[in-house]
Amino acid sequence: MNHLNTDSTVTTNSTFIDGGVLTPTSGYFTSDYIRVQTGDTINYTYDSTMGVNHYIWCYDASKTLVGTGILGAVVGSNVSRTATISTANVAYIRLSFGNARRATAMVTVNTPYPSAYVPYGLIRFIEPEIYSRTADPLAGKLAVFDGDSITAGTGWAGGYPKMIGDMYGLRHVNYGVGGGTITAGTTTTGGTDRHWVSRNVDNWNPDADYIIIQMSSNDYSLTVPMGDMLGTFTTTAFDDTTFAGALENTFLQAQLKYPAKKIGLIIPFKVYGTFQVLDRNRFETYIDMAKKICVKWSVPYLDLYSASPLNFGIKAIRDQFSLLSGSDGDGTHPNEAGYRALTPVIANWMMTL
Repeated sequence: MNHLNTDSTVTTNSTFIDGGVLTPTSGYFTSDYIRVQTGDTINYTYDSTMGVNHYIWCYDASKTLVGTGILGAVVGSNVSRTATISTANVAYIRLSFGNARRATAMVTVNTPYPSAYVPYGLIRFIEPEIYSRTADPLAGKLAVFDGDSITAGTGWAGGYPKMIGDMYGLRHVNYGVGGGTITAGTTTTGGTDRHWVSRNVDNWNPDADYIIIQMSSNDYSLTVPMGDMLGTFTTTAFDDTTFAGALENTFLQAQLKYPAKKIGLIIPFKVYGTFQVLDRNRFETYIDMAKKICVKWSVPYLDLYSASPLNFGIKAIRDQFSLLSGSDGDGTHPNEAGYRALTPVIANWMMTL
């Protein structure tokens, strides 16, 4: 979604933000206050007339300047800039642009910078089609979420399901359990059965509007058998003690229980650090299988592994946005700031289902 409203009455002409304060300057304009929060990733149009002064200026809920300006890193061949808001208590941002950019400038929040101009208030999900974004499309709907500790919220109670509920008015039930797997038959080191998503569908609320399943990195870390995607939709054919059979059986049960409802799979982001060490080649075999199964069952997926606002391969990022293990971020479990970065991405995807 393009958040830059060049027609707003608060957008000021012939001004330039210097030190967070509007300064009369011909040839420039300054945006309205754009609502954001700490942890959001901002992508905005590169403007050569702004040069190295093209800062994002942050303000709290009372629209008082907080912190210093943030200069986004240049992306591509001078196409856009990107930055993550790390300053605490941020509720709004403002930016300036040269007048020559007035008809083409864009600002996105937690979504990729568009490949073509998108007018203010519209969100581009699938190129080249543009879909209108209605007000609060998730409000009042009921969603069930199931998965592992990332769904459950080990790093912040309630995880992204609670945060989506708080931010978008979505009613929700969170069935996620730490250590959970898609595959049935897995156990803890003490021999206790883990939470098996593939055998929990019967417990999900029957009147849900959204059914969101989190693919677990625990299936990978436990090296569960991969199994095969079958060429059938037969109800008794799938071996849920293999990853492929369990995911196929989960989709089958969900589609039988929730015909024509909104069902989706979230593929997890890359995990690094003290909790798990990522073997990318092996993890990607599970992801590739999950994608093939999604295509077979016509289930949309959100691929956070390939595109996520959190790159836990960078120590400074995992220390800031994941649960601390001693003095280091564990690189697996998002903390509150991590969930605030992920939540708008997940919510916007849900709106497309």
